[in-house]
Amino acid sequence: MKKFVIIMGIFIAVFLVFTLVVYVFYLNSRESNEELLAILNNPAESASDRASAALELGSREEPRAIDPTLRLLEDENTTIQSFAARALCYYSDPKIVQPLSDLLKEGIDITTTEMIIQTLGRIGTPEAAAAIVPFLLDKHYHRNAAAALDEAGWQPETKEERVHYYVAKGDIEHLLAIWDETKEVLLNEMDSEDSTIQEYAFTTLIRFDNEDIIHALIEKLNSKGDKTMALDYLNCGIYELEEAAKQWAEKNGYYIVPSYKYESGSDDWGSW
Repeated sequence: MKKFVIIMGIFIAVFLVFTLVVYVFYLNSRESNEELLAILNNPAESASDRASAALELGSREEPRAIDPTLRLLEDENTTIQSFAARALCYYSDPKIVQPLSDLLKEGIDITTTEMIIQTLGRIGTPEAAAAIVPFLLDKHYHRNAAAALDEAGWQPETKEERVHYYVAKGDIEHLLAIWDETKEVLLNEMDSEDSTIQEYAFTTLIRFDNEDIIHALIEKLNSKGDKTMALDYLNCGIYELEEAAKQWAEKNGYYIVPSYKYESGSDDWGSW
């Protein structure tokens, strides 16, 4: 037993020394900022190498890398754009606000979008906050958008912004406190030609346990409804909307398959 303990002690000591040697070698092998800047600024280098250099320099918050990294955002390859954007997210220079805002409008991958939203919130200029506001309506990003806007010290100025902000935060108390405004904004958005905004509106309304909107929801289904809306009504858990969805389906030539019920992932009535 004693021999085993000694062997284990030697093994652990050797392992620790090996780990330390590898770590020191890693530190010594890392390129300096000057070397990385030379790669980043050299058009002869591949875009991927320049993007990798930009990302490393960003992690070191090297300010001289900002301008060449901004130029990388113009690359046609979305992966290079993503690397460049993530590199810029290490900085808080206001000059990156407009380019990152433009990239949000064009669309980029989920992780990079989340990083940009957080970065714009940290920078906190009015222009940065304005670029975040539209994401209050996006179910993938609305929580992050609300948190970023809080960090920026932003305050809603219109009733639409107020409702979207409280929905994103899941703040049912404030939404009920301004119920007439909440109902007006969301019912109006059910008339939107943008299907994403329309779905946002009716799935949000369904989550309120408020019977005074049932008739209005049924009217919207009959005038502006589609299959997605009908399916959410069918599965929301309240009889009146379920029956309205059945009637809409029959009128529009759809057949309801019983086994599909409750599989749409829709929000339940009163689920706030």
